[in-house]
Amino acid sequence: MSDNNKNRLRPIIITIATVLLSLLFCLLLLELTLKTGWFDDIDSPSPVWISNKFVKYDNEINRKNYEFAKSNPYGFTDRVRNMEKKYGMKRIAVLGDSFIWGYGLPYEQIWSHKLEKIVTEKYSNYEVMSWGLSAWTTADELSFLEKHGIKYDIDMLIVGFVSNDPDIGDVKMKPYTWQSNLAVKILKIIFPDAISFIVSYTNRFLTEHVYSDHQYDNWEKALYEEENLHSYMEVLQDFSRFCNSKNIDLLFVLTAADSNDIIIRKFNEIIPLLEQAHIKYLNLLPALEKNLGHINPRKLWANPANGHPGDLSTGVIAKEVFSYLETKGIFSSDDMLHTRNLTTHTFKNVETDDLINLVLTDNDWYMKKKAAIALAKMANSKVLDTLINALNNKDPDLREASVLALGEIKDSRTVVPLINALKDDSAYVRMRAVLELEKKDDPYITEALTKTAKDDKSPYVRRRALMALSRTNDTRTVESLIACLKDDFYSNRKTAIIALGKTHDQRAVTPLIALLKDEDRNIRIEIIEALGEIGTPRSVEALKAASLKDDDPYIRDLAANAIKKITGEEYGKYRRKLLRLWQKYL
Repeated sequence: MSDNNKNRLRPIIITIATVLLSLLFCLLLLELTLKTGWFDDIDSPSPVWISNKFVKYDNEINRKNYEFAKSNPYGFTDRVRNMEKKYGMKRIAVLGDSFIWGYGLPYEQIWSHKLEKIVTEKYSNYEVMSWGLSAWTTADELSFLEKHGIKYDIDMLIVGFVSNDPDIGDVKMKPYTWQSNLAVKILKIIFPDAISFIVSYTNRFLTEHVYSDHQYDNWEKALYEEENLHSYMEVLQDFSRFCNSKNIDLLFVLTAADSNDIIIRKFNEIIPLLEQAHIKYLNLLPALEKNLGHINPRKLWANPANGHPGDLSTGVIAKEVFSYLETKGIFSSDDMLHTRNLTTHTFKNVETDDLINLVLTDNDWYMKKKAAIALAKMANSKVLDTLINALNNKDPDLREASVLALGEIKDSRTVVPLINALKDDSAYVRMRAVLELEKKDDPYITEALTKTAKDDKSPYVRRRALMALSRTNDTRTVESLIACLKDDFYSNRKTAIIALGKTHDQRAVTPLIALLKDEDRNIRIEIIEALGEIGTPRSVEALKAASLKDDDPYIRDLAANAIKKITGEEYGKYRRKLLRLWQKYL
């Protein structure tokens, strides 16, 4: 390079160096200023920026929780439970998301663990289990209950509802990604507080003045739009019918860290949906306001960096839930509220005609269920004829109640009417018919359910049929299940994957591998678990690729576990650790 060129470049280089040094100096000055704590805004209920020292504290709590959760087969922060329940014991499961997993909270401060302590100290014949994972929605919780939770023979299910639970996958969050580039990540390692401060305030400005549909708050707001709530209503209807069919007392507990106008408005939209789905609920906002309304909401956080319910809030939640259960007689020794223990003794003075009338016309579906169980023990030709004739009634609730009762009766003559009910005009009647057919043993049922899974116009009825097929392990359903992998409804694709895994059929491997790069995280998780269940060496290479190339560290580990399950050998352990470190810091 000539001297003239060097002379021309020198001032440019000096200018660039000066700008860079000035930028670094400003970042250093901002970093030092922020470390004084002057801008921590520790009393703000909605801080824009959170100091790195608080974030480190939060991360350490969660690290301990993650270590503990490794021993649980589902990743819960709960001790390992036997599937078989001890004689004389009652089981309550608390199902939820990060509120139950304990994000940002030590184990003993999680509200479901506090509830367990209160219950077991007073009632030694009760067991309280905590089933929760961060980011779970009501749909995810139902899926876990159907796939795994039902195996634990629970008597009651408490669902911890939180404000983002109406997410059914149709509303996509739009986060900002500019801060994820390599340069910003490197600067954040050197100046953690300064960079996070700049990023937080920049994103707040963009959301308020440029992109009104971005970030978490706007995403959650969209969950409460009419179209999404209508779809969520279908999830609740499905949840309610499943628990009712399996004799599980169901209670939704509406929880939050504190009570405020925004959360009150959201819960007021959810309560009518729960009532329409015949789901019992306990709204804890009044109790939180009464007991903690005088306290700064920030003080109710799990910790200064985590807005999940803290020790004060979880204490109120646990005590209120326990009080509700006692008031409702859940711990009563006469078992009147436990439908699984009902016998004809409960209705010993009730005539058959009165029982039929109770099943068909009572407004309480839990009472309908109790009466149906009792009626099944007294069933005769007259009862069967009455219930079958009721399937032609104009009232869909009455037709559904008839289906419920026919499902409880152990008589082969109930199968054909139930199969015919799969063609009912009401989706809820068809959904109930699927649930009741699961209890029957007839060669024609699988064929009828397969047709419903493929052709029913309601995606939720198709989903229910797919779940029923997943319990048959019948290889005759494989081709139909493979076709359902292309279902327009997300939950149905997920359920078809689960069902294919349980068939252990080699024909499912190729179509499952083809979906291993699906953009949806939960789909990829179910595919990997299904391939692990099928257990063929044909899937190992695809699983190896997923264990090293998937963007999600949990999925990479899951794929490695599936490989070990198939081959008995560990794969890529240290490379996955390096990838995790790379993602964390760069």
